[in-house]
Amino acid sequence: MGFPESSVIKALTKHPGDRENAMEWLFTYDPSTDPESTKEGAAGSKKPKGKAWKIPIALQRLFSELELLDQRSVSTKQLTDSFGWKGGQANVQHDIHELNRILIDALHKSLQTTKCARLCDSLYKAEQVTRINCMECGYLSERKEVYMDLTLPVQESPNVVESLRELTQFEVMHGSEQYRCSRCNKKVDAVRATKLINTPEILTLSLARFVFNRITFQRQKVTKKFAFPLSLDLSPSLDDEDFTKGARDYYENWKKERARQVAEEKAKEERKKSEAKASGLPYDGDIAQARKAGDRDAIRQIMKYNQKKQSAIVAKESETQKDGDGKNSEGKETKSMKDEKAGLLADIKSEITRRETLMKDVIADPNSSHIYELRAVLIHIGTAYSGHYHAYIRGSDAKDKNGGMSAQWYDFNDASVTSIPTSYLAKQYGGASENAYMLVYMKRGSHKDPKGPAQVPSNLKGAIEKRNLEMIPRRKRYEVLVNQLTVYLHTEALYKVEEGYLVPAEKRGEAISLVLDRRTPVKKAKEIIGSRLGLSEEKLSSLLLNVMIRPEGEDVGLQCGKELSDGEMTLEIAGVNPHANNLFVWNGKTVNGVSYKPDPDVGKFVFRCIYYKMDEEPLAMKIAVPLMCTLGDLAKVLHEKVGLPDDHDKIMYHLMYQGKDGIVMHIDKDRGCLVKEIGLRTKGVVLGAELNSGQDPGNSVTQAYFQEDSNRVNLVVFDTIHKNAQGGNTRHEVSVMRKGSLKLFKSVIKKRIPDLPKSISIRHLLKKGHPGCLYKDESATLESVGLTEPLMEVLVEPGPGLGSDEICLLYSIQHLNNKHADRVPINVNLNHTLGEVKMQVLKHAGVTSEQVDAKEIGVHTTKGDPKYFPGLYQRDRLLPDEKITVADAGFANGGSIWLQEAKRSVDGTARLNIYLYRDLRGRQTLRQFQDSRAKLQKMVTNGQSGDPSLFCVEPEPEEKLPYDGDMQKATMARDTKAIRIIMKHRSKNKGKPKEKPKTELKALFELPFLTALTLFDLKSALFHHPARKLVTVSSASPSPNSVALSLRHMRVYLLKSNLALGQLVRSDDESLLTQGVVGDMDIAVEITSDPQPSLTSCALNLKTTLCCKSVDAEKEIMLKRSPPAEKPS
Repeated sequence: MGFPESSVIKALTKHPGDRENAMEWLFTYDPSTDPESTKEGAAGSKKPKGKAWKIPIALQRLFSELELLDQRSVSTKQLTDSFGWKGGQANVQHDIHELNRILIDALHKSLQTTKCARLCDSLYKAEQVTRINCMECGYLSERKEVYMDLTLPVQESPNVVESLRELTQFEVMHGSEQYRCSRCNKKVDAVRATKLINTPEILTLSLARFVFNRITFQRQKVTKKFAFPLSLDLSPSLDDEDFTKGARDYYENWKKERARQVAEEKAKEERKKSEAKASGLPYDGDIAQARKAGDRDAIRQIMKYNQKKQSAIVAKESETQKDGDGKNSEGKETKSMKDEKAGLLADIKSEITRRETLMKDVIADPNSSHIYELRAVLIHIGTAYSGHYHAYIRGSDAKDKNGGMSAQWYDFNDASVTSIPTSYLAKQYGGASENAYMLVYMKRGSHKDPKGPAQVPSNLKGAIEKRNLEMIPRRKRYEVLVNQLTVYLHTEALYKVEEGYLVPAEKRGEAISLVLDRRTPVKKAKEIIGSRLGLSEEKLSSLLLNVMIRPEGEDVGLQCGKELSDGEMTLEIAGVNPHANNLFVWNGKTVNGVSYKPDPDVGKFVFRCIYYKMDEEPLAMKIAVPLMCTLGDLAKVLHEKVGLPDDHDKIMYHLMYQGKDGIVMHIDKDRGCLVKEIGLRTKGVVLGAELNSGQDPGNSVTQAYFQEDSNRVNLVVFDTIHKNAQGGNTRHEVSVMRKGSLKLFKSVIKKRIPDLPKSISIRHLLKKGHPGCLYKDESATLESVGLTEPLMEVLVEPGPGLGSDEICLLYSIQHLNNKHADRVPINVNLNHTLGEVKMQVLKHAGVTSEQVDAKEIGVHTTKGDPKYFPGLYQRDRLLPDEKITVADAGFANGGSIWLQEAKRSVDGTARLNIYLYRDLRGRQTLRQFQDSRAKLQKMVTNGQSGDPSLFCVEPEPEEKLPYDGDMQKATMARDTKAIRIIMKHRSKNKGKPKEKPKTELKALFELPFLTALTLFDLKSALFHHPARKLVTVSSASPSPNSVALSLRHMRVYLLKSNLALGQLVRSDDESLLTQGVVGDMDIAVEITSDPQPSLTSCALNLKTTLCCKSVDAEKEIMLKRSPPAEKPS
């Protein structure tokens, strides 16, 4: 709420008459000494006064704690509870204007049963009147209203005085806003105005800084400058003149002014048309119209005209300088240049003084009884949706240096209260985020400074003094805890130097954590750190501490930043805090024996910029600016680097994304916008800059060059042959055509990097320091191998690369949750078996037989992209047959394998979980189904079409639709035939629910089995299993054919991971391995009511059903289409 100390609050009560006595009584009332503070209950018990006393007592307690409690801030929970806020309502940030009204209304209601019932009305309440005067018949409409505060518009007014004048001035109602006069009985022109009948003792002005934007349909904050005086005269806003006469005079003047404006607008339009014709340019100089018409000559003519305008601006900029830098031929500044600099400095000082100058008081009559003095300014920091409030409040007047009395102002910001000069009020007239939001004025003469300390009731005084004693030991413990700071010590052994940057060492340990007091001097902290690391006195004397920071704009990890050089300075003042608590401990010269000098731009924002100029090659550069650098400051940097004007308005900026789908976007930001906030954080985004000569952004030089460069991509090449000064790979940026081949890429690299060997190979780079696979096919394009995004990284190595029978794979090794290798490249022969490749990989990784038993390790495929984090890249299925070659296993260059202990045996056996499959869809008995099947066979024999309701079959496979049924893709391709097919399919299946088969699986037992055996062997094993749970057909008298007859009643299915019915195992004479049983699996067995024909490989391409009841229908089809299948021996 922003209330001042209790002496300032009590000053608000010093008003003459009953109001003074009421306020004194309210804030010094002690219920323990009042015999009327309790009342008799129904049973004679005494109860305290009720709800009407909650808010006054809560205010009394709050002001007493503000006066006596020894702590930085006081809780307002009891106050918010007293006027109805419960739970989360008190934690939600409310509008300060809304809160002020709620508090006054709640206090007013609470005092209705006391002698202070009119307290709020006497302080805040006043009246205003709104009148409307008809300009035809003179009828006057009048409506009076009560106001507790006034809301002033900010958008169209420069200050409070003008806004009050606009609020109470005459307004003409015309056009669509005409007034319907009850006397004329029609819509007529009228004059409306609101005037103040009287004024309150305390005037609250709410500034309408939050408005609704009807274009964006969002709430926004108005941050324009809006001044307010220290003294305000409300006399011009009072209702003290003849309204009818004033309204008539205003209406006549308005009609004359309106006629003059209409004439000026008409003349302006005529002048604009004549200037466009006089220029002589085609299409009146509109290049957009010329492009639309495809007129190249007109486009060239307009562009030349724009170039001349640009040259004229450049020449005008150079007039005030000599030899290009404002100096004479001897390199000394001329007298005119010195005078210009002095004048510019004077203008800057004048502007600063103007911004800190308070608004002059506008008082029509010094003897007026309606003059108000500013007592408080409530300030909002933030946006229209979030923010923070604090308040400037005027205290008691104090003597100044000249012996006179001057106002003393304080800034109340949560727990912080600081004294501020009066000139600070001018800073709240307007700003980017911090602005005055509510003003509190008090009528002159009604305020008196308090004499002596505020009176506090005895019952509250004793309780507060007791709380002060209890807080002394708690405060001491708090000071110890709040000053603790955990720092992380990074020794040089954790890093190595590459290209001037610190990168993690290959065998990196962890940073050492240490708890220090933030008030510890740097010299003492070095001694503690040296003791913690066990350093000798000699090493301790040369020890340096640097704060490690993470540079913005480049992802290079933690880097060495500012040195803690002043030994007497505390860690907190030196810049060590919870957000910068990583310290680099080193000797200041070398890192692991390599000379190292910290980058001076490491604490800045680094980005890439290209300067475009007509008829000249673009100039690419790397710019480092401070983190709080604005676009206005960037103009000065570009002025020093490339000679652009140092005025933000004379430079045009574009954001360019040079990826596969290149995008260029014009930046229209003000000079106060931070450079790091305009979108340069995204990888691959470059800033384009050029001279702004008033050209259209779509016709800029940047646009023209970008369209030419959109088919090129900049790739980062690390040269492993030539090392840099730190022993790392040298870095180069190479521009190449996106659709060019790898062979072209190699030739470009050889031109860009000198002294390369004749034969080189290119290797993919997963991430920095993690090489990937070699590229093999030189005829492949960059797009086909994935090199499409800007700044993608590759390695250049010596050697011819891969042979014709070689490929490069990535391998990962994991055993018992220990990862021995992660995505390591290796060259393998396509003719080697998987077993040989497994041994080659283990040897390459240095994994011994003592660490891992090769027999327990299986070769798995992988899924996911290896350049992503674990979880997206992981192990897939096992390859059980290690005797097949790499080529037969389907591996290609750039693939990956995963070695891990096999959950399934690799000796050819598999554990099969056997389930009994039963179809529950049939709503008829077996005898009824057999009759239906006989009827179906008769219909098929007679050439009639079968009734599908007589049997259950597997649903037809889904129709293959063009573009996978994606209507949007078909529309974009303008494929009318595909659109008709998709629409026909959708109308055909509209409203048809997908029927899920009702089936049941019953778990039976687990069966170890050799996958090299046939399906007939599996059926035999199931039939002869000791549990005999599958035998449903048996002969009364055993015969040699009883087994074969029983096996022909079995159908075997593979189950998916969610136990959904999978493919049918068809052929009785083929091995399970060739039919998809490659390891431990779930198997479903169905017992049919009639024997089936034996299926062989010749029936694999024929349609089969998933239900036992359709076996004979299938049999009829098979007998007609294929020769009889042979029974397995």
